[in-house]
Amino acid sequence: MDTVRRVFLDESQMEITLIGTMHVSQDSASAVQKIILEEQPDTVCIELDESRMRAVATENAPRKRRNGAGLHFERVLGAFQKKIGDKMNTAPGSDFLQAIESAQMV
Repeated sequence: MDTVRRVFLDESQMEITLIGTMHVSQDSASAVQKIILEEQPDTVCIELDESRMRAVATENAPRKRRNGAGLHFERVLGAFQKKIGDKMNTAPGSDFLQAIESAQMV
């Protein structure tokens, strides 16, 4: 996967692996799983705030109420991602879910 970058911190020689993903791509979810299970990292960080984490991990999670332009943008983006997901036969956020599941396995 060409969106994987490895960064080494000079002082500690700690390696950080960054995985760029598409949120509506089974290939991204598969790559995330493969890399996490092969690398067996000490820590997995996922770019999600707490409310988005709950929303991705739980279907019935309470949603943050937005209004005005924020609500409109959220609906348009959600519909767009769902349409792409339907065409690609995957759910939006599958990369996040796979990262969470794989992290729990290591």
